[in-house]
Amino acid sequence: MSVIARRFTPPDESYDGFKFRLARTLALVFGYFAAVFFVKHVLIIHSVRSVSVLPEPFRVIWDYLLEYYWRTLGGAIEVASILAGFAAVFWLNLPKQYFAGRYANYGKERATAEAKSLTLFLVLLALSMVLLSVPFLSLHFPGWLSLVMKYGPVAAGILQYLAIMPDTRDIERISAIDKLAWDIRSFDSTKRSTPNVSLEGELKACADLLPASDPDAARRLLTQGSTTVIWSGMAALFRNLENFLGVSAESITLHEGAAQALEFALGELLDARGAQPTVILTSDAEHSSVRAALERRLQPLYRFRLESCPVQSLLWTNVSCKEIVDTLVGACLEKKADIAVLSHVFPDTGVVLDIKELVDAARKQGLRTVFAIDGSQAVGNIMVGDDAFSRSAYYAFHGHGWLLGSPSTGILVRNDWLLRVAGGVPQAASVPRPFASLRQADGRDMPPVLDGYSPFFALNYVVQQEWLVVGMESATRHSKILAGLFRDEMHRRGIRTIGISRDGSIVVIADMPQPQAMYHALELKRLDCRIVDATLQNGQRTSGIRFCFHHYHSDEDVRDLAEFIGNINAEAVGAQDRDAETTVTERVFKQSA
Repeated sequence: MSVIARRFTPPDESYDGFKFRLARTLALVFGYFAAVFFVKHVLIIHSVRSVSVLPEPFRVIWDYLLEYYWRTLGGAIEVASILAGFAAVFWLNLPKQYFAGRYANYGKERATAEAKSLTLFLVLLALSMVLLSVPFLSLHFPGWLSLVMKYGPVAAGILQYLAIMPDTRDIERISAIDKLAWDIRSFDSTKRSTPNVSLEGELKACADLLPASDPDAARRLLTQGSTTVIWSGMAALFRNLENFLGVSAESITLHEGAAQALEFALGELLDARGAQPTVILTSDAEHSSVRAALERRLQPLYRFRLESCPVQSLLWTNVSCKEIVDTLVGACLEKKADIAVLSHVFPDTGVVLDIKELVDAARKQGLRTVFAIDGSQAVGNIMVGDDAFSRSAYYAFHGHGWLLGSPSTGILVRNDWLLRVAGGVPQAASVPRPFASLRQADGRDMPPVLDGYSPFFALNYVVQQEWLVVGMESATRHSKILAGLFRDEMHRRGIRTIGISRDGSIVVIADMPQPQAMYHALELKRLDCRIVDATLQNGQRTSGIRFCFHHYHSDEDVRDLAEFIGNINAEAVGAQDRDAETTVTERVFKQSA
């Protein structure tokens, strides 16, 4: 097929191709019938050279059509069926749902504007020919033959399409399992684009119930809730978090953000250590807010020694999880780390740190390092359970990203037993700490300023209405499958991915000719993602684009994204090859000159 022909014909293996082929079949068959009936009811053929026209033929045909469709029950049913059938197939795309359950590639290809225009023309032409031909089929043919003539072309068009579709019954279809209709264009773990209507309605209703002039009424709303909103008080929020995380609500505190939660936790540890010299180990792959909390907020107060373990270059070179664990344990041994602050899922690459393997390996080496884990990129991305909560003294994460979007709040899970045994902290501090926190209580410890509670309202709403309904296990398994599908699609197109962890929903693509240009093209499509960079062991800077898949995405979203990235990359590679050829030609020309 020529390039021009491809512009006007959609790909066969797409739903646009199905509509094109079916409309073309209907237009040809019923157009033939219409031409035959027009010849029969308009022209009188006396001989080859003698043809005359019946008196007022078009008025007779119009009256017959009108009488058939509007004065007979069968005609009325047929015209309703014709219009409903065309609307279902060509406008509502109902058969697409059937194909979605059987085929992996439906709708993967995008038709050009010219192809869509031609398809629309064929659809309108086919509808006109069908409406014109059906009454005459009933007039000139017996009932059974008339039905064959009417529905045979439709069956032929569908069978013709099914014959060319690849049968992939063994491939699992991944449909979206979203309950709150977040923006499917968001492929960033730090947001879900704009909050949806349901959440916005809850936040507005709660804000309207917080009277600025009556602090006592506002405090009652915060502690007891209201029957007019989902919010049922702080105790209900803690119960929802308890059910969601599988830990006791007594071990949970709320903070302004994940960094503030870690500040609170480390301050408690450092206070318990008193004047003892302390070494805190972190890595060069942590989120900037964590490093800022350590260097700018805590170190000036407590004067501990901060050490950093270089793991970023390892993450970008796709080393094994065991090698990452061995590197961190070796650093703890070498630096004699008392406290280690590490990410459960490294933010820029999505590589999952095996907390169980890490802590168990440290204990085998005789280390008494206390681990404070930043789970901001983990909760909602991977299954976080007892292996993480029971082995870390503190586990902190934020309420946005997978859980919410915006605004944010910080959640801290405190391991009382481990803190007593390994950290020397007898019990949770009963007095306010330098960094604000909020525990499960009757509301007496709530600050007098009642602003800024919308993060709690939003977190409660999303956990209760979405995550407890969907289930963390189902959502994380779904996102993991989507990430695997995207990774496979990238490899099929010759694009390298970063990270060897296949348990999470984050994928980073790298080693593209023009990553900034690709990121800009994604921005123009309003696709939310993030560009990340790193310094390798040889000092070279590298960059990539980070994508994160949520449980409201489907494999159609992933395939569409992969197709778009593949097309951009192919154009960039082609341009790069042309530039290289031009450079070589210029060099040869100069040498010959």
